[in-house]
This record gives sequence, structure tokens and C-alpha cells, in this order.
Amino acid sequence: MKTLFALFIMIFIAELNTGFAQQLEKVWVATEGLKTPESVIYDQERNVIYVSNINGDPTAKDGNGYISILKPDGTVKNAEWIKSLNAPKGLAIYKGKLFVSDIDQLIEIDIDKGQIVKKYDAQGAIFLN
Repeated sequence: MKTLFALFIMIFIAELNTGFAQQLEKVWVATEGLKTPESVIYDQERNVIYVSNINGDPTAKDGNGYISILKPDGTVKNAEWIKSLNAPKGLAIYKGKLFVSDIDQLIEIDIDKGQIVKKYDAQGAIFLN
């Protein structure tokens, strides 16, 4: 009887949690100007979304990767804002700078100037993300 009661309680809790689960709804899809997009980050201060685009082999130092800027509605504001990256992946924003992992380097971009200000080598890295 205790086992049956415990099973009933577990089923009740599972059903209760399902009733409060959040549902996702697709609002928009961005594809224009994006080539192998890997990471996105929302910049609340500027109300834009940055997208890293590998644009090819994720391990190749080919210089054809780039960062795009999207508006909050998913439309492209600047398809190739920062160019000549290799295979940009992970993104972070800190004190007005966008940091981008790029195979074996961390790239620091001044957001307001729209330019790379420094590159930090990650010794031994082969797939920095």
C-alpha cells in the first residue's frame, strides 16, 4: 500500500510540474547574411544581437569568419560588422568590449568604434570556444 501511495504522489507531482512548464514559441528566424552562425549574445545597452559566423571549417585559419549585428526583430543591421576572423565562436560582453573566441585567440573588439583593439594568444588551444 505504501508503494502504491508513493507512486501516486510521484505521478501527481510530475503532472503538476508539466502543467507549469514553459512553452517556447518561435518569434522569428534570421538567415540573411549568416554563414555557419555559431554563437549569439544580446547587447542590452545597444539593443542589438551579435552573431559569430564561422563561414566554413570551424578549425581553419582562413580569415573568412565574421561578426554580424541583428536588430531585436531578427533583421540584419550589419551582416559583416567585423571581418577577417578565422572561425569565431563564443561571445561575451564586458565593459563596452565584445570578446570573441577564435580558434587559438581571444579577440577584443571595441563595440562603439567597431574595431578589433587586441588579440590574446591562447597557447596550446586548438578549438577555443
